[in-house]
Amino acid sequence: MEIVFKSKKLKKNCEEIKYAQKKWGEENARKIVKRLNEIDSFENLAELQKFTPARLHKLTGKRKEQYAIDIKQPFRLIIEPMNINKEKNEENELENITKVKIIEVINYHDE
Repeated sequence: MEIVFKSKKLKKNCEEIKYAQKKWGEENARKIVKRLNEIDSFENLAELQKFTPARLHKLTGKRKEQYAIDIKQPFRLIIEPMNINKEKNEENELENITKVKIIEVINYHDE
């Protein structure tokens, strides 16, 4: 799956372990890099959803166009589909998503 980032700074923080460790701590940094590698290894979001440790789940409310992927409780990697066909049902929709944008790493439960 193709991955793009919301900003150059976020890309640097996610892809370079020393910056990730400084921003989110050592354990979160390792898991972020691991999740990015997992996303990259799958062809689409449907495949990632079947991968239990990632626990891909669709968000609601003001984040209804976004998905979350578990990092280390309570942090999540927030992504948005970049290519989506809204005419298909949820499962088929996930099969069609082959490009995602990394929006942020956050504990959205505190919002």
